Amino acid sequence: MSVFRIVQDKDTFGYFNINDPYGLIDALGSRGYMGLPSLQESIIDKWPGDVSCLFIDAESETHSFNRPDLYVSDTALVLSARAKQALGQGMAKFGEYLPIWCDELEYYLFIAHVILPVNETLSEINYVDYPGLGIPPRRRGTKRVSFRPEDVGTNILFKTPFDNFMSLFCSLSFKQRVEGAGLKGIFFDSNLAKAIA
Repeated sequence: MSVFRIVQDKDTFGYFNINDPYGLIDALGSRGYMGLPSLQESIIDKWPGDVSCLFIDAESETHSFNRPDLYVSDTALVLSARAKQALGQGMAKFGEYLPIWCDELEYYLFIAHVILPVNETLSEINYVDYPGLGIPPRRRGTKRVSFRPEDVGTNILFKTPFDNFMSLFCSLSFKQRVEGAGLKGIFFDSNLAKAIA
């Protein structure tokens, strides 16, 4: 069984930014966009129809018109209309498409609803010590992450509370579909851990 952590190509496409995060707070409640990673239920009925985004160049920190087919923001997959068409409706059983606009182009946030446990014996939290400061060790991402094949099963996209919903994971079949369609904007990392600097 092969599982990958989806990583954004920020060097090429910059950073994803929702233009009005406060509008999402009005629509979705106090956590707004920050509450999306842990979602497991549909919010399409609450989703505003005018959510817009842009990509910000990582080097110049200005608006970038170099837009990806796919991108990942926490556990949300950002898809162009082309990417949504290429990957098909088969993804709908693993989450939900929410319409957004990027420079007046049709895009979608795909919110994965599948939440899986990790194999706790093969997974480890990353803690950072602060010697001499009197501060207890702080959780800073993960050192090792592993899933059981029976938990992954036929799920192609999933997330886990083990890493505080910081990453989106996928199966080999999803990776092959993305690569087969020639979609750009993400990488697939076989190292599932994600440390935070």
